[in-house]
Amino acid sequence: MSCWYVLLTHCVMILVPDTDYQEPLVHILHSEGSQFYRSVMGRFMKLELIEGKDGGALAEVNVELADNHLDNIDIGVNSRKALKQITTEKHKLILVGMKNFLMSSTKYLPAKLPLKNAVIKHCRCLNPQNRQHQWTIQSVKLLAEKLPACVNIDIDVNDDDDDVLSDEWRLYQLENISDSLLKDEHDTTRREDLFWRDIFAIVGNDGITLKYSVLTVFVKSLLVIAHGNSDVERGFSASGHSVTAERASLSEASINGLQ
Repeated sequence: MSCWYVLLTHCVMILVPDTDYQEPLVHILHSEGSQFYRSVMGRFMKLELIEGKDGGALAEVNVELADNHLDNIDIGVNSRKALKQITTEKHKLILVGMKNFLMSSTKYLPAKLPLKNAVIKHCRCLNPQNRQHQWTIQSVKLLAEKLPACVNIDIDVNDDDDDVLSDEWRLYQLENISDSLLKDEHDTTRREDLFWRDIFAIVGNDGITLKYSVLTVFVKSLLVIAHGNSDVERGFSASGHSVTAERASLSEASINGLQ
């Protein structure tokens, strides 16, 4: 059972991303989800079938077709070492079980990861690293169309000449952004919300009017999209500790104050 334990431990580390962050992560959620999925698929599937694919394209790959599988699955160095401690005649049975586990994982993940979610996919445009890519303007238009409440003016996404949001996005693409906005004093990439906070504060040529008034509302609306449920679970846990049998009549304001 030791080799099973090692494989399960390693796969859990791959399958379960560390989502316990306080900062917005919606801009990398689709990319990270695709990377997790590729990592698991790459353990037992031919790389040419998943190379260059992400999101929905990965989910369309037939993981059950034997011709798509590697001759020898990659169970990791530690699992191989653990396997040597088991009698040889049991190796084949154990490897088949491990392969079935990996296959089951790849069939489970698409239902839990936002691989086919168009909104999450196009939120990649918020990543400063993608700022100057031409495809981001199309992502902005698609997001404005799917989430019209994120824009505080009436925008016709098919009319480039009158599209205020698109115009502001193009100005943002051309903005001379200093390295201090992208990285902190330790040369570490800054939080996404801190980066955008500084972008929102940029003023126009008059030195008074905010340059990105429409883009500000749009981006803020997207950054609040939750990347996980850890914050919600913490809230339930905190409420459970606050509202005891002796304090069951506490008002909502009192509960919020205790937290």
